Amino acid sequence: MLENVCEDGQDLNFQILRKIFRIFFLSGSIYSTFFMITRDLILKVTGEYDVAIVCKLRLSHLEIVKIAGLNDLSNLLELNLSSNKIVDIGNLSYNIKLRRLDLSCNSISSIRSDSLCGNKQLEFICLEGNLINKIEDVRKLMGLEKLKSLYLQNCLKDLSNPVCELPNYFSKVADFLNQLNILDGESVQLMLEVGERNDIDNVKADSKYSEELETDDWFNGAVLSEFNGNVEEGIMETDVEVKKTVNVIEGDFKVFAAEMKKVEYLLGKTV
Repeated sequence: MLENVCEDGQDLNFQILRKIFRIFFLSGSIYSTFFMITRDLILKVTGEYDVAIVCKLRLSHLEIVKIAGLNDLSNLLELNLSSNKIVDIGNLSYNIKLRRLDLSCNSISSIRSDSLCGNKQLEFICLEGNLINKIEDVRKLMGLEKLKSLYLQNCLKDLSNPVCELPNYFSKVADFLNQLNILDGESVQLMLEVGERNDIDNVKADSKYSEELETDDWFNGAVLSEFNGNVEEGIMETDVEVKKTVNVIEGDFKVFAAEMKKVEYLLGKTV
């Protein structure tokens, strides 16, 4: 029987429902209604029979404005609420096992001190494409000791936060979030070694190395010509040796043929 499921694993009926909702929402037919996170929605999207066993949940592009209805997801490890209308990070204190959180492309402008204080297992947070403009808000993630990857902007900088435009943004965040390995897709250790992101284009090779590279005889035309001449001479010498070998083989073959004729003659005479 053909299952009514899309390629990304979401129920086809749910996909259609989401599209219908977006059409009504964008056309202005619905003003105060928004997509609520409900138990039925979670079960519909995940295909599970009990929310307590849900480990991964993706509810993106649904016009969701508030994080709610997730208290019973006690085993949730990954949550993706990207591309919604969320303005505040909250109501995740019951999801103590959460490791990955994607809230990119929302309308979050600040991070409260208690926003993620109960999510000590978080290793990955994506907040690119929001409205966070104060470095103090990012500082409130210091309590997440297991946090290894944080995205406040993507590598292309087309999804960012205003805070990313502040002077020395990268080094400041890396300093107080010293548990990070990756910040905005860059290795924190590597970036701190070569300097701020804006200075990378100005990093030059060691002068001694550059001089040696530029004056290397290998790039001298005369040396290359001499090399090519030696190669051609070597090929000619090889051709002569091959011809000598062929002549020897031909001579040996003629001697062998003459001996064979003698043997044939003697055998015929005996018979």
